[in-house]
Amino acid sequence: MAGSARSLANGIAGFFVSVSMLSPLLIGANRPQLWLFTSAWVFLGLALYFWAMARSRARPRFDFGEVRWAAYLYGLYIVVVAGIGLLGLAGGSRVDVLYGILRTLSYAGAFYLAAQAFVSEERAKSFVAYLRWVMAAFAAYGLVAARSGVPVFFEKAHDGFASAPFINRNNFATYMAIAAAIALAGALAKRVGRAASTQRRREANSIEQWLLSVMQFVLAGLFLVAALASGSRMGVFVTVLGAVTVLWLWTQRRVRDEKGWFWATLGFVVVLGGAATVVWFNGDTLLERLGTQGLSSDARWDLYRNVWQDMVAAHPWTGTGLDSFATAFRQVQDLSVTPDRRWLDAHNTYLELWAETGLFLGSLPPLTALLLCLTLWRRRSDATLWRAGIIDAALAASLIAAVHSMVDFSFEIPAITYTYVVLLAVALARDRSGADVTA
Repeated sequence: MAGSARSLANGIAGFFVSVSMLSPLLIGANRPQLWLFTSAWVFLGLALYFWAMARSRARPRFDFGEVRWAAYLYGLYIVVVAGIGLLGLAGGSRVDVLYGILRTLSYAGAFYLAAQAFVSEERAKSFVAYLRWVMAAFAAYGLVAARSGVPVFFEKAHDGFASAPFINRNNFATYMAIAAAIALAGALAKRVGRAASTQRRREANSIEQWLLSVMQFVLAGLFLVAALASGSRMGVFVTVLGAVTVLWLWTQRRVRDEKGWFWATLGFVVVLGGAATVVWFNGDTLLERLGTQGLSSDARWDLYRNVWQDMVAAHPWTGTGLDSFATAFRQVQDLSVTPDRRWLDAHNTYLELWAETGLFLGSLPPLTALLLCLTLWRRRSDATLWRAGIIDAALAASLIAAVHSMVDFSFEIPAITYTYVVLLAVALARDRSGADVTA
């Protein structure tokens, strides 16, 4: 039975390898037919998992006790939004609601499967190592395609800017920000503090581990370069924000007194502030993008005002229906909001959630992520060396998501959301005994 359970977990890990590799290629799976395919792939994985578990009469390895309130909130969101939408109480298309619910369910399914498979630290290490190389391949592809102007898997080109196969360069920059956080956390996890045992210190400081750390620092640099090449001002900012957050969390683990906390926090603020200033006022690519491309600040604020006044305030309880933004906004679009342009997104994920599902229900997905982050924070003190590094990466990715979602829709792109959800699951995975399993 143990052998079959291990084979099942290995199969699930292989399944996530395929999702991480294929979903970004399909313009981030950001079309109904594409994310329906990816969702179906997740549901097939769930069906095979439950069939195998029933056949072997095995118990799930991951204990959801610590994340039950997050699960309750997300479940409430799905059930009520589905009920309102499918009963026609929000006024939107029932088909759009159904599609949106399937996609939303697939994120929960991906989290569940990943949490079960990656209780094993060795399996989780293998998956994260593979994910880093997949992300590095997309970074290299984005840099090459930006110079050659040949976007192989993409429907439109951004001349001179890197976007790889994603729908736009902002999404690509967000993906690179998460990648940089993962690589940097992995590199720093090899360096241990004074409290580590002699055996763990010796293991972490071996030549092999040093080389692995150097390689991950190089990858982090590659991801930063790719984010810069995207020309996304906020994308570069959140890349730096994620990296500095990982550095601060790593420093905080090593510091035991209040003075150390003060200097770690001060360094965090100074470095982040300096980086933000450099990104904002320097860099030919970023300034070129600011002057000639994308949404102006005035257009963005006009859009936000229009959405808040004519969608959120008009439907504060039920919203206009999940996945209905493009259709609903056309009916209330103000002439000041670029009337010759078709707006498919609010360019603010929070605002779009409130517009489509109401103020209360639309706040539940961010609150779910917040509860998971609080659980991760509590886990940091007793996690293994490697798992603590992944927790740092997941917390940094959460901050990236929280900030970038204020001005864009990167976390509405399925490929990015799957990556983030699986990263959370890897960081949270723990056996029912309450311990990290190393094998």
